[in-house]
Amino acid sequence: MTTVIATSGLFLAMLTGCAGADEGGTAGDKPTLTIVTPNPPQSLDPSLSSGGQESVYPATAYQGLLHAVGNGEVEPGLASDYEWVGDSNTQLKLTLRPNLKFSDGEVLDSAAVKTWIEHFQQQGGNHAYAAAPIESVDTPDDTTVVLNLNAPTPQMPADLTEYTGLGAIGSPAAIDAGDNFGQQTFGAGPFMLSADGTVEGSTYTYVPNPYYYDPDAIDFGKVVIKVISDASTAFASVQSGQVDVTYGDAANMQAAEGAGLLQAAFPVNVAGMWTSDPDGTIIPAFADVRVRQALQYAVDRDAIAAAAAPGSGTATVQAVTAGSLGYDETLEETYPYDPARAKELLSEAGYGDGFDFTLVAAPGTDHSVIAQAIADQLAKVGVNVTLRTPATFTEFVQDILSGEYAAIVIGLGLIGMPTTMDNLYDIPGLVNWRGSAYPELVEMAASAAALSSKGADAAWREVNAAAVDAAYQMPIATTSSVYYWRDTVDGVADSYLLNPAYLTSAK
Repeated sequence: MTTVIATSGLFLAMLTGCAGADEGGTAGDKPTLTIVTPNPPQSLDPSLSSGGQESVYPATAYQGLLHAVGNGEVEPGLASDYEWVGDSNTQLKLTLRPNLKFSDGEVLDSAAVKTWIEHFQQQGGNHAYAAAPIESVDTPDDTTVVLNLNAPTPQMPADLTEYTGLGAIGSPAAIDAGDNFGQQTFGAGPFMLSADGTVEGSTYTYVPNPYYYDPDAIDFGKVVIKVISDASTAFASVQSGQVDVTYGDAANMQAAEGAGLLQAAFPVNVAGMWTSDPDGTIIPAFADVRVRQALQYAVDRDAIAAAAAPGSGTATVQAVTAGSLGYDETLEETYPYDPARAKELLSEAGYGDGFDFTLVAAPGTDHSVIAQAIADQLAKVGVNVTLRTPATFTEFVQDILSGEYAAIVIGLGLIGMPTTMDNLYDIPGLVNWRGSAYPELVEMAASAAALSSKGADAAWREVNAAAVDAAYQMPIATTSSVYYWRDTVDGVADSYLLNPAYLTSAK
């Protein structure tokens, strides 16, 4: 069966340190896979993982029940099959592969899956929304898991991939023992964290899991993930042959082609200004739809997209990627760049002299470019924006959790309106950090989620149109996750986000 993934890259988990576990497995003569990523993990615990690019850390050790491939579709993982029971999207059955074991030697069966899901629900991590619809878990036999959902949840298969952490099952024995999932790994994936070669915040070394169900599929004797925050330095490292794969930005695409490097760009992110203040508690002006719509007219999305993501950015007014469930190309004409219209609406709403608010930008060049452009363009219609640019994601998360700010800039993986609802409008919602209520959108989404696939897209387009009209959020551009890699590695372009469990050696 196939569905479409939608996960988010926002980092709202409380930050914890990471260190290595005892080494296991044997490397033999297999090559080492070296990967560069811009940030260290906020936690190795899948239930507290930040997601996004940092998902590579837990994903290396915790293969998901299901797996998201590069085009956003969902395929089998540790579960060999999945299917909806009936047509209400409220009961999902998964069949586990036989002979699964965790890296601590414990058996991964249906009871272990149930234990993990209940643990995940109790943790309250930033992807807690993924488990919220699960009312109960049935385990009719050792390899069958049935999830009973409290409402239609068509995105549940996508949420059972490794990237939300819900499908990244951890050992129940480790849970019972109170082991530190933030500093060790207890997954059933092909690798496990090793204390030897791991330096917290800098280098994370993984070795083969001796209990992996398919040892012949492990092509690498070691996986080393290095932290290099500067995109130019990271690109130079793969260009020189020091590493095999790196995350990057679109600015190096031409240079990569000239250097003979392989590359892939997945348009999976929507970057923009996201708010959680529809009632105007922090920013009173945001309670008026005319103000929110005025801000939409005040920004030149085409110019911002070109500046923030040259060669890969596409302007958009929709908080959902093109071609995914609920996207409607006709909506892109809703808010043309029109500062005069913005001023008219502000005046009608009683804000002819403008107003002030603070905008917090996540670390990263693209985020800072977007935030600065928004601030500059809003100033032209009388709205004064104070930019706050935390130097680290730790500080960014702390700013959000402080409750002092109602507007942020970051890129989110919004593939399909069901996940847009999960992230922006539901409670809990990944980017609805203040727990704000959006009853009209939630009611429309519940109706859409209950429909069969034949009628669902039209219904989700209506939800999307209502969200665009209400202008609670300010999407700016669809941007791409970009990877560069050497010809020593195969499979990089086959996963939604970088996942060593699905990479093979090309040597």
